[in-house]
Order: sequence, then structure tokens, then C-alpha cells
Amino acid sequence: MCGPTCECGDINRPPSRGNMSLIAIIELVIMGVVGIICLMSLYRFIEGLNDDNHDWDIIDILKVVQECLIVAGLVFIIIGLFCSPSQRQIYTGIVCFLIGTILAIILTVLLIRDKQTNDSLGYNICYIILLTFLAWILWKQSYHL
Repeated sequence: MCGPTCECGDINRPPSRGNMSLIAIIELVIMGVVGIICLMSLYRFIEGLNDDNHDWDIIDILKVVQECLIVAGLVFIIIGLFCSPSQRQIYTGIVCFLIGTILAIILTVLLIRDKQTNDSLGYNICYIILLTFLAWILWKQSYHL
């Protein structure tokens, strides 16, 4: 059975050129999926606001900031891990991702409470679970950089 350390890899070690275990590859795939979801959501959100001549309110601005923080965090992490190994870039990425995740949770709760969400409740719950899971893994791995 796979535990925190097994032949599949160590969940406490972040992915890198030297750590391409099964767990590291799964983590990179999850990071890619989250990045694509965030970019698509950001594009769709901005297009929807521009098409409807919608006035931007504080929730709209926070939604854009949240999506940008998550994408920027993932970019910093990937660059820090693979392109130019740097703990400072990785920590900056993790902090951006964590702040974006906290904003996503708060905004999702506010949007669901006010019944302003265009997406299904199941999608929002899965999205928050995916973000929280990845944030937990990144936070756990930040101690072992």
C-alpha cells in the first residue's frame, strides 16, 4: 500500500528534474489542470463582463485578482522548480497560490450565498476541493525545499 513514502514517490518532495515519481507527475498534471481551468475561467469572466456592458463591482475585481494570483503562483512554482531552480520563486508561487485559494473559497461562498454564480454548485465544490488539495500539498512540500 502506498503511504507518504513508497515506490510511487515521496509526497513531501516537490516535483523536480530529479524527482519525477508517479506522485510528482500527478501533482504536475493537477497543477496544469488548475492552471487551464483558471485561465479559461478568467477569459470567460472578462468576456462576459465586456459583452454585457456590465459595471465592475468589488466581487468582479476580486474574482479577476484571485484567478491571476492562482495562475501567477503556478507559473512561479514551475519556473522555480524546472527552469531556474530558486527557492525564492517557489515560495513566492506558493504564497500567491495560497492567497488565490483563500480568495477563491471566500468568493465561492459569497457567490453561492447570494445565488450569483453561473456555474453549478457541484463544479464550484469540486473546484474548491481541487484548489485546497493542491494548496495543502504545496504547503507541505514548502518545508522540504
